[in-house]
Amino acid sequence: MTSSLELVEFLGGPLDGYQRTMTPDMLVQLVEFDISENTFRIMAREKPKSRARCTSTAIYLLGSREGSAKYHFLSVTPPHQEKPRRPKLTDVIRAALRRVISVRTKVS
Repeated sequence: MTSSLELVEFLGGPLDGYQRTMTPDMLVQLVEFDISENTFRIMAREKPKSRARCTSTAIYLLGSREGSAKYHFLSVTPPHQEKPRRPKLTDVIRAALRRVISVRTKVS
């Protein structure tokens, strides 16, 4: 089964003017994009950097479906973070290992 491709445009905000082809089943009412240096590199069809820190999250709302689909900029928020939850033992162990690895790499 093949799906038709549709050109989608982003209006306003950090992705203003960006166009992308999507299938109709990919279109959702609200989308979030983590914004980093790589976001703009990808939009310019350049190779992304291996470690680009997310600076914010842009939120776009799908506009009325007359003609081609358009996402309208709604707001920008601090980088997306999971809802706070009580850490599990595995989270604590992973965090400790990251610290150990980080310290070893800095010393080397």
